[in-house]
Amino acid sequence: LLEAAFYACDQFENLTDFVKNVLDPTESRAIPDLQILVENEDIPIQLASIKGGFTNVTVLMKHLEGRNSLPEAVLLIDKFFDSLDDLYKDKFERVLSRSSNWKEIRDIGLALDSGVASTTTSKFTPS
Repeated sequence: LLEAAFYACDQFENLTDFVKNVLDPTESRAIPDLQILVENEDIPIQLASIKGGFTNVTVLMKHLEGRNSLPEAVLLIDKFFDSLDDLYKDKFERVLSRSSNWKEIRDIGLALDSGVASTTTSKFTPS
């Protein structure tokens, strides 16, 4: 879904051109609505915001789908968190705080990475 939004962002001008100049509004009831929608000046801005805010999500997911050790996965998530804008950091923290075991998993991953048990409080400690 995100990649479709990224594609729409990258190709919005071409898509708009196609919708306005190629599609025949008499062929479907949806085409006139689509022609009005592509005229909305906020759409390219919203698509750019989605792309800007969520590109790192797709990169993180691809990395986590690979064969990573627990320490590598924890470090990837921490790096991802550090790259987020404050608005997205708050949301990400809320999502992770719903996982009652995240702090323990993160601490184990960091301990395995460093060879020493972590005594620091996680950035993502559930409330």
